[in-house]
Amino acid sequence: ASAAPQQTCQVAGREFVGGCPAGFTNIDPTVSADCNDTSAAERPTATETCNERDDDCDGTTDEGVQTRYWRDADGDGFGSADVAAETVDACIRPDGFQPTKTDCNDARGGINPGVPEICDAGGEDENCDGVANPASLCTCTNGETRGCTQSGVCAGGTEACSGGAWEMCSIQPVAEV
Repeated sequence: ASAAPQQTCQVAGREFVGGCPAGFTNIDPTVSADCNDTSAAERPTATETCNERDDDCDGTTDEGVQTRYWRDADGDGFGSADVAAETVDACIRPDGFQPTKTDCNDARGGINPGVPEICDAGGEDENCDGVANPASLCTCTNGETRGCTQSGVCAGGTEACSGGAWEMCSIQPVAEV
């Protein structure tokens, strides 16, 4: 059976917004049709939500409300920053994906924005801030040595670089004269 043009169809004491119940057809094509007459929540004026349904009756499910997730190949909790990294749009985060794309080396779990930068000879950017071995942190190269700059008993000592910073001066005992 068909409803009359621009007729509001009733079911169980409530009106459908712009559509008719199952078994009826709105014969006026200028009046928007309800896409699921068994659900008052699914209608052309509804707001789309992440629920695997076409809430707004536009023929697409969960459009514009999903979150983009980036592959986290090393499992460190940070998605890959690589522009070619696999992505997925979903309402719920899938295993192996993260909602951030900040991991500059997704092949190594110890390199990500959550770790501190260390001074290393390889020049690796451990914390993914775009700067490897920053001068403010790394005042020397690991293994480097130099004479102590202090006076007194330490004047003849040597200090070594460890972790990008100069250690305390070490002095060797000398025979008293």
